Amino acid sequence: MILISNKGNIDGVNPESENKQDYIQMAINRGFQVKVDLWLMDNKLYLGSDKPDYELDIDWLERNASKLWIQCRSAELLSKLIDLDPIGSNLHIFIYNGETTLTNRGYIWDHTGYKSISLTDIKDIDDDLDYYGICSDHIGSYK
Repeated sequence: MILISNKGNIDGVNPESENKQDYIQMAINRGFQVKVDLWLMDNKLYLGSDKPDYELDIDWLERNASKLWIQCRSAELLSKLIDLDPIGSNLHIFIYNGETTLTNRGYIWDHTGYKSISLTDIKDIDDDLDYYGICSDHIGSYK
């Protein structure tokens, strides 16, 4: 099963640190993949939960791309990243509006958990479902 930290969070929500490169890096160093929120503004890339807060170091993105699930925060950004990497060989991207979506590598991303990557709280995991992976702010509790 794929274990994905939501925004770098491992043991609970941490709004002051989430989606910062160093915080995400700590989650990666602990062996997790990480879902990040990526924004495009003035032709620059930013990380941030509700808005573009932290300018992204492109070198860092390239070094860590294999561990990142990139939630594009606009259709424009999604389109640009698809143009750069049309088959998802380097970047794992998707756009999510709260319903079910499909990543560019063919994973279902939703809240149901059935044959999907489920964005859920650890306490809500249904052991009877066949998850491909789980994305949570409390992913450390699962591992």
